[in-house]
Amino acid sequence: MATQQSKTPGDIFQEKFGKICPLIGKRENFNTVTGNFFEKKLLAKKKLDQIDSQPNLNDEERGREVAKSLLEKINEDEDQAAQCLLKICDVFQSKDVDNEPLRKIGASMREKLSTKANQTSGHQGKKIDKDNGHDETDSGSQDGATQPPKQDSEKKKSDEPQATQNSKQKDKESGDEETDGPAEGGYHLPKYCKAKQLKKWGALTVSAIIIVLAGVTINHLIEGKKDAATDASPSLTGQPHHGTPDGVRQLDAEDVDKILIVLDKVFFGAAKWNDLGLQLCLYQPKLNVIADGGDAYRHLRKTIEAWLNSEDNARSRTWQTLIDAVRGTGNRAAAEKMPQKLKELYNITV
Repeated sequence: MATQQSKTPGDIFQEKFGKICPLIGKRENFNTVTGNFFEKKLLAKKKLDQIDSQPNLNDEERGREVAKSLLEKINEDEDQAAQCLLKICDVFQSKDVDNEPLRKIGASMREKLSTKANQTSGHQGKKIDKDNGHDETDSGSQDGATQPPKQDSEKKKSDEPQATQNSKQKDKESGDEETDGPAEGGYHLPKYCKAKQLKKWGALTVSAIIIVLAGVTINHLIEGKKDAATDASPSLTGQPHHGTPDGVRQLDAEDVDKILIVLDKVFFGAAKWNDLGLQLCLYQPKLNVIADGGDAYRHLRKTIEAWLNSEDNARSRTWQTLIDAVRGTGNRAAAEKMPQKLKELYNITV
């Protein structure tokens, strides 16, 4: 068995695997927990729909399928494993998950992960101190190195003026000697040329900066006109640009796509289409007809269309009616998120 110091995030999760499976597999916990996993990008919607649509799964088997996917996600990337386990702990300890055993498991895994991180940090700190100790020893030995004799230093200094004089004498003989001040009747030619060159380069630099700034300004103006044109054109998604307090208006066939998008965004599984139809006051014979042919997504669309056409006993066709129906299927988390998504996507207030 791995020691406490060598445990990976995957090891920490696997220790609690047996306890986690039946807890997250319970129907009253499943939708809320998996919905949070989906929001944190720990599980894909396709995977959850696949688990939810499997017949005859008991609580432990359903939870085991989810836990196996989570363990694969943790072990997928070693660099992100700890962050992935922390997200799982956040879900277990969130206010949405009203389950005390899951909260305790989340707290326990978080504590073990924190202990492992502190131990790793301590070992790295000791190694750095040790390395610094060697560096100080080395630098100390260097500081103690034998200094050059004072006599040699003074001799070197005395030789410098003589070398300078010899160099100046050679420059004078070859005609290359540079005078310290301006020549008679004018500027010192090398210094004058250098100053003139610097002014030239300075002017070019300023000109380049002005050209760049002008280009940036023109680009901003063009982008601003594009944005204004986009704002003035009708929205491609049909979203209104002003507050629409139409949460109580009767929906119609034109709202089908909008409804399906909202249900998808709040993670309402298409496999629950039959339960949703019953909550919307459609009769089972009608739903049996819808069930002929196609997949769960097609069945969900046909159910929404039948509701909007006021078939069977469907009378109220408002957003609030849909929210209540989603809650009636047992997916309370999706129902609670729908008002926020309606506001974000279509500026509709419920």
